[in-house]
This record gives sequence, C-alpha cells and structure tokens, in this order.
Amino acid sequence: VTPVQVAAMTAAIANGGTYREPSLVTGIQNLETGVYEWMQPTGSEKRTISEENAALLRSFMEKAAKEGTAASGQPETV
Repeated sequence: VTPVQVAAMTAAIANGGTYREPSLVTGIQNLETGVYEWMQPTGSEKRTISEENAALLRSFMEKAAKEGTAASGQPETV
C-alpha cells in the first residue's frame, strides 16, 4: 500500500464513503504572466462504502486520535 493509496482511503472515509481518484496537480502557473490556470479533476468518483460505515469509521478514527493510539500526538494546548 502506497502513501497515496492511504491518503485516498482516508479521503474516501472523510467524504462520506465516496472515492475520488487522487490528483497530485491542481494547476499550472505561467511564469511569464503569473497567471495560474486551475486544472479540473479528471478522475472518476464512486461510492466505495456506505455513508453509515464511513461515519462509523470516522468516529473510530476520531476516538483513536483523542483517546487511543494516536493520542500521544495531540498538542497539549489548542
């Protein structure tokens, strides 16, 4: 499993179970004119898990971040 695949999986959970093909470039800037041209996503979009299961996974991930194995990575103050 690659880091991009892990990011895509996490994004699908955050997007309510909808997978969107990862896009690594958002646009191109013309260095002569400074104009930035946004690129439209070309990837497909599909439901990979139900919204209910995505919500359940999100709650598990939040709990792990707050109370579980990832809790030590939380800042002391917010």
